[in-house]
This record gives sequence, structure tokens and C-alpha cells, in this order.
Amino acid sequence: MGNSEPIFIRNITVVDSEIVKQGVDICIEDNWITGLSRECTKSGIVIDGGGLIATPPFYIAHTHLGLYPISRIVGSWSHLDEWASSIAWRWEPKLTSLDSYYSAVIAIYDYIGQGIGGIADMHFNMDSIAEVVEKSGIRANLSVAIMNQGFYEDDWKALEDNMRFYRAWNGRSGRIKVSLGPCTIRLVSRGVLEEIARIKAEENIGIHMHVDEVWEDEEYSLRTYGVKVVYVLDKLGLLSDDTILAHGVWLDDDELRVLAKHKVLVAHNPTTNMLLRSGIARARRMLQLGVKLGLGLDISPTQSVVDEVLSAITSSRLIGEPLTAKDLFDALTLYASSMFKPLKLGLIREGYLADLVLWIHNGKPRTNIYEDLLLGAYKPHTLIINGKIVLNEGHVETISKDTYYKALRHIEDKLQEVLQEF
Repeated sequence: MGNSEPIFIRNITVVDSEIVKQGVDICIEDNWITGLSRECTKSGIVIDGGGLIATPPFYIAHTHLGLYPISRIVGSWSHLDEWASSIAWRWEPKLTSLDSYYSAVIAIYDYIGQGIGGIADMHFNMDSIAEVVEKSGIRANLSVAIMNQGFYEDDWKALEDNMRFYRAWNGRSGRIKVSLGPCTIRLVSRGVLEEIARIKAEENIGIHMHVDEVWEDEEYSLRTYGVKVVYVLDKLGLLSDDTILAHGVWLDDDELRVLAKHKVLVAHNPTTNMLLRSGIARARRMLQLGVKLGLGLDISPTQSVVDEVLSAITSSRLIGEPLTAKDLFDALTLYASSMFKPLKLGLIREGYLADLVLWIHNGKPRTNIYEDLLLGAYKPHTLIINGKIVLNEGHVETISKDTYYKALRHIEDKLQEVLQEF
């Protein structure tokens, strides 16, 4: 998989959340950046960085890779709950391990081509997802969707599967991290939520959870627990710098301040939020209050990062709290890298792990480097993850085209099978 030789990148422009610097030499040995502007081992790979830009890779903070075919089923979706009951929960029990495997192949192949080096994925059939991640060379924070409807009707069984998955995969290849995945406060019983909190405290496992995607989350929490969702999670000890909360559409300022205090990562999913009429998350306000902001692609893994960035920018302007390209660059790199805590990622620095993308100009010049990188003026040339090349001159090295096309055929056949029932 990829290449384990030392890599020397000469004379490249480095762009991350803190610097824009030209004429840098980057030395990569094993899986580390061991130096900037110094000679590397003579026997390694040498890349001429002239005309290229080096950035950290994009890390996508919320996905459901195995649900890829569902994004192709178009219905009259008026609300998340309607979509879940009429489409997702009808589909999920029919999703085999092989279906999940090929769904992940399609998604991750496309992700690599976009300069994406890591994901946070919550689903089921997670062994299949993990197998593709391991082969692909990217990073992943993976968890089982712990829930009592849909694929799992018993949230205790889902928690048991999550822990089995944790024992089998956590730490594999130095690139796979397993978290606990309580789906949402409305789909996890009080007893299971308390047990998740106990396990997190005892074993120091991260959390990945949907929070306030819809107002019904808050209504349920107030009715069941007497307080809003964030305060329930805070009291249980589920909020930390190792927690990912997806969506956060209905969080108020006081709740956001609690999340900022605990250094929680909030995964913004603007396209899904608009598609299902969930609302527009106040992403800019999150940043103003000190919340770490990430960007998710949710159930549409073939949605491009460019399109999701545009959704984030345009929706933020509708509510008068405009995001900038730099805000979203930080969200995709520095802030989202925290989902792999305690690894040192998200910047290009000596002593950091060797995750970076080399970008080549795409013939569409603009004036702002962060806009250029996020809105299509550059395209990925080389993707290096953990010191290994997984994309080389625009070609995916770790998943063959034959496997990708086989996956497309398999999922298309599965989709046609499912569509006959709708």
C-alpha cells in the first residue's frame, strides 16, 4: 500500500491554518515530517514542488459511507424523521456486509481524489468499512450507530457490537480509531446512554453523536431529562476534546459556550440540513464562541468538498453570519484533525505526522489562496497519509480502478433491487 520510502519534496509553497510560505523543502521519513528546509535521505523519493502547493489533507468530520445508495433515492422529503422511516429504515436491514464494503470503496476512492485523508464514519457493518479504510491508506474515526430503531432495534446489542468492534479495530495500522456512536438522544435509552458514559470514563473512548439536527431532539430532551441535550451530555461526562457532535442546528449560545469549554468538535452538514429542511446551523457563531468546527458530507459521500463548501458559504449568508473560505479551510484541516486525538495532525510542521496534499493549479486563478484551494482553482496531485503515497499524480494508488468499477456495478444492481420496492 503506497510507498514507505523517505520522501523529499523540494521548493514547494506550504499553506496551512497558520502560515503561507514559499520555497519550502519537506522531509518525510517513516510516517513523520522530520524536517522543513533540510536535506533528506538521498535514497528516497524526490518530488519537485515547483508550481505546487502543500496543505494538510481534508478531514471529513461526519459520514455514513454505507448509506451511499440511499442518497440516490429521491423522495418528497419534508423532515428527517419522514426520510428515516420511509427510506433509511426500510433500506438498512437489506444492507449486507458486502453492500457496505462496496459503498465504502466508492466513497473512499472518490474522497482520495479530492484530497481527503480522513473521515469520521458512523454506521453498521463497520468491519466492512474498516477493511476498506485499512486497504485505502486513509485515516478513520469509526463507530457503530447505537440506536433502538432501524438496523438495530436493541440499543444494548448495538453497544455490544460497538465494543466488539473497538476491541478488534482500535489502533489498527496506526490510522484507525474507534469511538462510541450513540446515534441521537431520541434513539438511545437512558440506561444505554449512562452505560456509554461509564465506558467512556473508564476506557477513555471518544464519542460521535448526532445532536440537534432537528428541534425534536431538544423537545425530547426537555420532556425526558428536563434540560436541553447539551446539558444532559455534559452532566453524563460525554463532552470532551474527543467528542464529535454532528449537525448542531438548534444549539443556542449558552449550549455553544459549554461545547467550547470542553473543546468539542461540531460537524457542520449544510447540504443535508437544507435537503431535509432541518435548518441552517450557525456555524460562524460557533467559531466566534470558540467551538471547533468541522465539515461533514453525511450520507452523500460522492458530494464534492467544493459543493459542500459552497453550501456552507451560501447558507451562512442567508442567516447573516457569513463564513469565509479560511473558516472552512480551518474546519477541514486543523479543527477536524482533532478527531484523531492525540495524534499531531492538521499542520505541516516538523514533528507532525506526514499527512499532506500536494495541489496543482487547475487553470482557474483567483486572488485568495484559501478560496483557490476550496473552490476548484487547484486539484489534488499527490496525497500522502502517514508517510505513504495514496494518490500519485492524480491516480489512486491503493484502490484499483477495476475494484472501483466493480463496486459501482454492485451498488447499481442493489439500488435497482431496492427501488423496485419504492
